Amino acid sequence: MRAATPGNADPRAATARIVFLAAAIGLALQCLRALFPFVYGIYERGGVAPAAEVSAAVFAAPLLGVILPRGRAGTWPAVVAAVVGRIAIQVAHPAPLWLVAIAAACAVLAVTRGLDLAGPALAVGIALGIALDTATLTAFMTWDPVFRDGAIALTAAVVWSTAAVWGAARAGGGTGTMPRRTWALGPALSIGVVFLANPAAVASRASLGPAAAAGVTLAGCAIA
Repeated sequence: MRAATPGNADPRAATARIVFLAAAIGLALQCLRALFPFVYGIYERGGVAPAAEVSAAVFAAPLLGVILPRGRAGTWPAVVAAVVGRIAIQVAHPAPLWLVAIAAACAVLAVTRGLDLAGPALAVGIALGIALDTATLTAFMTWDPVFRDGAIALTAAVVWSTAAVWGAARAGGGTGTMPRRTWALGPALSIGVVFLANPAAVASRASLGPAAAAGVTLAGCAIA
């Protein structure tokens, strides 16, 4: 039997790696949107410095990956922490700053583990994650489920979390090839979540109705 390589790896594991990265990106975007109002409030009360400190602490979470082993052994702690954090901020309304910040940091760390596993499928996982997150926002009429109470919003959080766990469980050891220029992921996600993959922003800037704006946004994600 041949050893598994990127060229002959199990296609089911390759699909799972894409699902995991997409789910991790969705969880991260949702947690970050929950964090943004806190950061803005800190900025309003104390200025740029304290707001920047909170943001830097969250986005420094990938540095924890240095102490985690590569592959599944290092992925599971990040996945479990991200899933628990996402569901916790959904259940705890209103969620406190410390909980939202920890959840966002864990989700960002999970994204970095997804990058490690995805290999050449990186672009597919990123595009799929942004597209599905946009579809979720559209289904909730751009009122992010992370800010909502009720069973439907909780179900959305559970579905995203389940996808992350499913992907991590079946992703295998990864491809062993980290694509170059992954530094561009942060700016790309920032621009996407604020403008390009934001149906509300598209609607306001293009003078479109909610349905048309959602269609344009999802079409852009599909093209990407």
